[in-house]
Amino acid sequence: MQQIKLICVDMDGTLLSPDHRTISQENRDAIFLAQSRGVLVVPSTGRISSRLSAQVAELPFLQWAIVSNGGEVVNLQTGQVLGGRYLSAQTTLQLLQYFEAEGLAAMVYQGEKMLITPKDLAALQKVPDEAAHLAQLIEMQTTVLDMAEHFAHFPDRIQKINLPYVTPEARRQKLLSQYAKLGLAQVTCSMPHNIECNALGATKAEGLRILCRHLNLSPCQTAAIGDGANDLALFDAVGLSIAMENAAPAVQAAADWVTCSNQHSGVAHAILRILDQNCR
Repeated sequence: MQQIKLICVDMDGTLLSPDHRTISQENRDAIFLAQSRGVLVVPSTGRISSRLSAQVAELPFLQWAIVSNGGEVVNLQTGQVLGGRYLSAQTTLQLLQYFEAEGLAAMVYQGEKMLITPKDLAALQKVPDEAAHLAQLIEMQTTVLDMAEHFAHFPDRIQKINLPYVTPEARRQKLLSQYAKLGLAQVTCSMPHNIECNALGATKAEGLRILCRHLNLSPCQTAAIGDGANDLALFDAVGLSIAMENAAPAVQAAADWVTCSNQHSGVAHAILRILDQNCR
């Protein structure tokens, strides 16, 4: 196996602790060690770049991030977007009609903001589970009374739609399949109860390919650490794939090996093992 020059690291359920906010000291130290040895560490997440700031501010030496499930590749230091795949306003409104018919509350991410209707905001504020995580999402909300009117004036850079709380699981799996078959969007999930819709072709794997071309790296020289379904395409694209112990069984089965959970700094353990292999 070639030496690893770049490590893609998912955030929620992977780099971040279970509180979805903090990065353990072990993880920070391991990332710093990797960077000092010339191995780039790249956040690779369903989050948009404006939601990285609190966590990435603790790691100011990071330069690149694959965000919005691969919908954008961003230079964190300059704001440059290497590649972007966005939902059209027409497609977004079509999808929102499907979601409303199912009684699902939707968050639309556009231009680094999270848009939500008053009705959907009120519905999510009543959700008893994952209250802390939903509170973080709602903190950055911009209320939009009429999405159609909004997109008539502001149709560009619609990054993704998130359905943050879809239960029970059997229903979520049915809707994941149903929405994918529509052929309107790239449908995935990054959390146990959510559904996410990006522009067709927007995957973390595509984001990695864009970044590799820019950095003149081969995908064989890259690794990925993750826990969610939105990491599966990335696992297929990299030279080495590592799943978290807290990942779903299907994600663990797709990985080359499994590290510790995010509660026990699994990212640090994985990075140290990669660095050790590079030295052999």
